[in-house]
Parts: sequence; structure tokens; C-alpha cells
Amino acid sequence: MDTVIADKWLESVFRGLQHPDQGLPVVSVARSPQQQRLAITPFGLSLPHSLSQQLSGVLQGDYQPVDLLCMVAHAKAHLKHSAFFQPVGKFKHLSLALISLLEDERVERLINDDIEGIGAVFTSRMDTEQALGIGGVETQLAKMSVCLNRRHNVYEDYWCGKALDMYEQALSNGGGFAALREAGSILANDLGQMRYRFDHTKYAVWPAYRDDNSILWTDAAAEQKVQETISHSRSSSVSEEDLPPKEEKLIFYYDEWNAHTQNLNKAFVTVNHSGLLPASGLERVPLRDAHTAYLKSRRKRAMRGEFKLSVDSSEQLWLDKAIERNIDLRCHISPNENIFQQWQRQQLSAGVMVLIDASESANDRIAGSFTSILDLEKKAITYLADFFQSSRIPFAISSFHSNTKDDVSITLHKDFVSPWSDTQRKALQGLQAHYSTRLGAALRHMNSLCSNRLQQPMVLVLTDGVPSDVDCPDENYLWQDSQFAVAQLKEEGTSVMCLKIGASQAKICQQIFGVSQTVFCEADKIELAIRNVLKKIRKTIP
Repeated sequence: MDTVIADKWLESVFRGLQHPDQGLPVVSVARSPQQQRLAITPFGLSLPHSLSQQLSGVLQGDYQPVDLLCMVAHAKAHLKHSAFFQPVGKFKHLSLALISLLEDERVERLINDDIEGIGAVFTSRMDTEQALGIGGVETQLAKMSVCLNRRHNVYEDYWCGKALDMYEQALSNGGGFAALREAGSILANDLGQMRYRFDHTKYAVWPAYRDDNSILWTDAAAEQKVQETISHSRSSSVSEEDLPPKEEKLIFYYDEWNAHTQNLNKAFVTVNHSGLLPASGLERVPLRDAHTAYLKSRRKRAMRGEFKLSVDSSEQLWLDKAIERNIDLRCHISPNENIFQQWQRQQLSAGVMVLIDASESANDRIAGSFTSILDLEKKAITYLADFFQSSRIPFAISSFHSNTKDDVSITLHKDFVSPWSDTQRKALQGLQAHYSTRLGAALRHMNSLCSNRLQQPMVLVLTDGVPSDVDCPDENYLWQDSQFAVAQLKEEGTSVMCLKIGASQAKICQQIFGVSQTVFCEADKIELAIRNVLKKIRKTIP
């Protein structure tokens, strides 16, 4: 790849804007469709082919494009005033995006002192109506950028006003980028509480003249782009082999109990299953053929056995088979002599499905520590998995969260067949918590997963609170449905146990799972609580 020193390249672009006939160097890099933005590095600029072609075209014309002027001025502002490759730490993608926007505004204000009048040009590219039409959390981020640029709350939005106040206070105190990190983290947490969903794979910085901000953070993408400019090699587009494997998503529909009306709402909740594919036997339900994925009744297997056919006349005669034999003889067909039935008891196959509550409340910190509830859940998984592995007890691991009845997301991280590997350990350590806790639907889906593999299954729930969701104003509705689901599972032969982290709302958890099936855990006594859980599992699973 051709490279050029960034600062000199920018200076030549500014001269080219004043004199369009002057030749200018262009850096061109092959990029995947997801990376169609200017990338800044301390050693040069990396442009996707599409952007470099646009750049060549406008610089050879007879007009001065405002977007190009803003792009190069913004890049020069970063190179002169930003601190590169700050540690990401534990910041989530939304926090990183928001802090980067705060830094964009900071350096654009500073570059206005070097390039007189460029601030007004930046403002002209921030269309207030366009910001409203982006959609989702990106609209909030765009509105914040407009308000910061104009230095007043244009939209009279409470959160934008808060962002403006915190930003001005951070700069007035001389905190610089460090202060912006703290303010951005708080503002991002507010957006999370407002139930906005942020998909970093589809996020594009607005306005379009701004770069992707990869230079600000130490992540793999930034290091790769720096390496590209240093190595003088043209990178190729992402091959299919480099792409992560596609995960198939399955959709299921489950009933939900309404205790107020004493009615079971059929096919009321939608469960989106992702991660590993479930065991064979589960029907994949397409949206166009929506119907209830009912729990499979196992009452016929209550005695844990089945009839086997034999020729032993000492056993019970199976009348239907005897009639079929006589018909075959009359028709001169070789008959099946197995007309006697014998009851054979089946060998029980037992296992544990661990269900992790990955709702937003799991991000809460334990009082007096930096440990979150989700951290404790991950620690508990490590202990439990090691015990199951050493005891040769089949186990599986799932996590869930919900965003209304139409989106209960369940991920199967490990099934009953696959071994417990280091890859699975690391993947679970990266588990993140979002949204709400619609426990009843998750329990019903766990029973569907277990019933196809096990005859004596157990579901172990790791949670910090009681069920809730944004479309359920009645605080009792979901925990009563969960209580009903637990009773359903017990009737179907699946036992349910709960490891409750924290003592809050203890009585409701006991009402859901039963007093004997609920184990409470404090942050400093996680090992003791797990030992109690294992004792109960040992009593249930021989």
C-alpha cells in the first residue's frame, strides 16, 4: 500500500482546495464493506478505495467540496490534539462510541483556533433534521453532537442537556480526555437504562466527514490499520475463511400464565434461540408457520421403562401382534413371531442445565466492591463446570435476557455432548448482560432442550432478582408465571433449583422455586453456597 506522512498530506490537501490544478497524493486501501471510513494513524492515512476515488475526483474538479474540507480538518485536529491508543479497559462499545464523539467535539473546537472559521464549516455539516432521521440510539448520539457543536440544547432533550452540561463542566475543569472518559461512561449508562440497543458492527459515526475513531483506542482494528500503513503492503478484503462462523437462529413459541385471569395464553412469548444448535428432536418453527412449541408430555414415561417384544411365551401376550400374526398366516406371509411383550426398566440418564440470568441488573456492583453480579455468576459457572466434569455428570450452559414478550433471547453456550473446553471458558467470560428477565419462557425452553437428551433433567438457575420486563407493569405477573412454569416442569419430570445471589426479594424466589430448592449466596460466601447447591444436586442425581 502507498503511504504518506499524514500531516504533510493534510497540508497538501488544504493547498489543493485553494488551487484545484495542483496534483495531490492519494492513499488507497482495499477495505471490507463494513470499513468504508477514513482511518487515521500516526504514520499516515488509510482510505478505502471508494473514498479515495471520490477524493481524486473532487480534487481534479473546479469546486471546493465542503465535506472534504471538514474531513481533512477533523483529521488534522486529531493528529494535533488527541492522545492516541487509550486503553479500552472494561468500556462497552456504546461507551467507546460516546466518548469518541465527545473527543471529536473537543478537538474540533481546538482546531478552530488554528484554522480560522472552520468551526462554522463543521456546524454547516450538522443538519438538525438529518440527525433526527437516523434512528435508534444513533439518533441520540447525533442529537448530542449537534447540541455540543451549537453549545445549547437544540432539541430540548433532557439527556442531551445533561450531556452538554457534563461536557462543558469537564472542559472548564481542565480535565481533558480523562474527564471526557468519565462523563461518557455515565452518559452511556443512562442510554442503557433507557433501553437503547447499540450494534457496534453496524454503527457509523455521524456526520459523515468524521473518521472511525480507531486511533483513539487500543483494539485489534486500530493496530491492524497502523500496521497496514507501516508495512507498505496493500491489504486484501476479508475472505470468507476469516469471517466468524454463522450462527443459526431458531424461533420458538411458548405459553405464559396469567394468574389474574387464571388463563394460559397460548403461544404468547417468542423465544429466539442462538449459539449452539439444540439437540435433535426440537422442531424449528419458521415465522410463517407460527405455532406453539408445547412442552412434550412425559407422563407415559413416568415408570421410566418401555415394552419390548419377544418370543418368550412366559411373558404377556400382545393381542394386536397375535392377530397380525394370524392374518399373515392366512395370507401365506411369513409372520412376526414376536407376539409377547416384556416390560424393561430403562437406565436413567441424568444431567444439569445451568441457566444464567444475563439481564441488565447483573451489571450491578456488589456493595463495597468492584465485583458485579455477573462476575459472581461467571465464577459460579467455573466451580460448577469443574465439579460436573470431574463427577462425569452431563451438563449444559445457557444464558438469557428479554426485551418484551416478543424477544426472549436465549444462547446455548455448551450442550450436553460437547466437552468443557478452554474456548468455552473464555467465551463465557466475555458474556454481557442486557435488558430484562422473563424467566418463565426461559424455563420452558430449557425443558424443551433437556427433554430430548435426558430422562432425569435438572435446571439450575443463577439469578440476582425476580422476573421483570418493560411490557409488564404488574410486578407480580412474571414471577407468578415463573412459579407456574416451575410447577409445569416438575410435573413433566424436570427438577428446578435456584442459586440466588443476594438476599433481596428472597421470599419471592422461595415462592417461585420452593424453600428447599433455593440457595442464597452473598458475595463473600460464593464457595459455601455452591457447596450447598452441589449437595442438593447429589441428592437429586445419584
